[in-house]
Amino acid sequence: MNANVWQVNTPRVESFIMEVQRRANIFPTASPHVALQDIDIEGYFVPKDTVVLPFIQGSLLNGQDFPDPMTFNPDRFVDSNGKFAPSQKVPLNRL
Repeated sequence: MNANVWQVNTPRVESFIMEVQRRANIFPTASPHVALQDIDIEGYFVPKDTVVLPFIQGSLLNGQDFPDPMTFNPDRFVDSNGKFAPSQKVPLNRL
């Protein structure tokens, strides 16, 4: 079956997988990154060649992005039409 057809026809499966990835995150941090140039990130100055270690779990359990973040709720990734609505806040958000 074509991957796109599978994704269109299974929004509940996709939303379930997305919520599992969000809630059962096994890697609280991402792999180290290096700043390629001086950069300002939300008011914090990061000099070139600084190693940055993103804290993924902090964003996945952020109550502003995910209301009631400790509750397992796949419906947060389904829109009002019953279609899968991926979040850019969840790494690996597409199958």
